[in-house]
Amino acid sequence: MRLRADQLEKHAAQSPAPVYLISGDETLLVQECADTIRTACRKHGFSERQIFHVDTNFDWQTLLNETAALSLFADKKLIELRMPNGKPGDAGTAALESYCAHTNTDTVLLIICNKLDS
Repeated sequence: MRLRADQLEKHAAQSPAPVYLISGDETLLVQECADTIRTACRKHGFSERQIFHVDTNFDWQTLLNETAALSLFADKKLIELRMPNGKPGDAGTAALESYCAHTNTDTVLLIICNKLDS
């Protein structure tokens, strides 16, 4: 489902989706949308947050392991995946497809990247 920035707060307040992709070339707007999702997740009990920065040497298995792992300190967690170029490559595409096929209600994946090319 595609949402505009002005629709995001109402959508996220109901119940956070398992995956969000925020893309754009306006840094402030991207940051505000990410903040909206983080706030909604905190209100729904997502108390743990992990951040991964994707570069050419990123190990996608680490992401899959983390999304499958249970937390010792929190029931629900928010995982942020920051991809500056928005191109996960073949391994990243496979990992993201695998995650999306087996989403977990206790984990929200927030992907943040620059504006995507069509």
